[in-house]
Amino acid sequence: MFIQVLKPACRVRVETNGSMTVVTLRGSADLTAVDALQTELSGVLAAPPRSLVFDLGELEFISSLAVGVLIGAARETKRLGGAARIINARPLVLELIQITKLDELFEIGQ
Repeated sequence: MFIQVLKPACRVRVETNGSMTVVTLRGSADLTAVDALQTELSGVLAAPPRSLVFDLGELEFISSLAVGVLIGAARETKRLGGAARIINARPLVLELIQITKLDELFEIGQ
């Protein structure tokens, strides 16, 4: 018997409150989600926020390509004088952030 376990699709929610934009990722940010994530973040960066917050509390998996998209958005936000932050990262995702030294690019919080 063969059972295939499918990862839930990645869902992206963007909320802006003044100069802060919160991007909430849910599910699995795998290879199939990269283009949609890039499109969403391009829209966010069209009017760059002073504070770009990625809420990863409901993110179950993130691919290296999706991490690259977050890095690009954080670098652009910082280049324009803003700040980038990751909040609510699950232990596995937080470990990846720390191992890759991304905690030097992003502020990390709860």
